[in-house]
Amino acid sequence: MRQSLKIDRIYCCKLCSAVFLFESDVEEHATATGHREIREAYFD
Repeated sequence: MRQSLKIDRIYCCKLCSAVFLFESDVEEHATATGHREIREAYFD
């Protein structure tokens, strides 16, 4: 059985307002830009 991915939060960069769905994208953004201040917003 294939397991589905549940997206229950978004990530927003406090410095440039970029928005991400995946933590791996946040890590890539931090590496590329040096922006490490990230907000998490949860939803159901």
